Parts: sequence; C-alpha cells; structure tokens
Amino acid sequence: MKSLFKLLIFLPILGLIGCNEIEYLDAAAFVVKAEGMNEINSASWTSFLGVKDGKAYLETGSLIPLSGNPKVETFWTEFEDLPFAIREMIIYRRIPWIAREPYGND
Repeated sequence: MKSLFKLLIFLPILGLIGCNEIEYLDAAAFVVKAEGMNEINSASWTSFLGVKDGKAYLETGSLIPLSGNPKVETFWTEFEDLPFAIREMIIYRRIPWIAREPYGND
C-alpha cells in the first residue's frame, strides 16, 4: 500500500518532467518570476510547487499562448540561496508560498 501511495505521489512529477524542461534560475530571477503568484488571471498562473532535495520549484503556465498550444514551464533554484524572508514563508507555509499538493515542502 505504501508503494502504491509513493507511486501516486511521484507519477505526476514524472509526467511534469516529461512534458517540459525544468530550468534553473538564480534566486533573484526566481523571486521575480514568483511575483506572478500575486496576480489573479484566468489565462495564466504561477504556482509554488514546493521544496525537494534542497531545491525550490515554481511553475508558470499559460492557457492561451501565441503559439496556440498551452505552455507550462517549471523553474528551480537552490532553497538556501533564496532571501531569508522567503525561506521563512516557505517553512511556515505563508501565502503565497504554500506548496501545491502533492509536492509539499521537505
């Protein structure tokens, strides 16, 4: 049962990795990209995915891109390189730095 649970948790991650590349951003660029979490928009989104193995993950997406195909991008940065205030918001699950399920925070 525990193996099935782990499979169900990591299957979406594997699908995500297969669908788009995960791009590294330095901490400053990651924070700028994350500012999109404060915007409300029905055609695009920015979500904090969580922290895994010392890396923080962020996803951006657009339902109506110019190419006609939905676009989803995933970004990562080293958790320790983020500003202290943001690391603290992630650790204490403060809005908007609440990890999207099922990723969670390590």
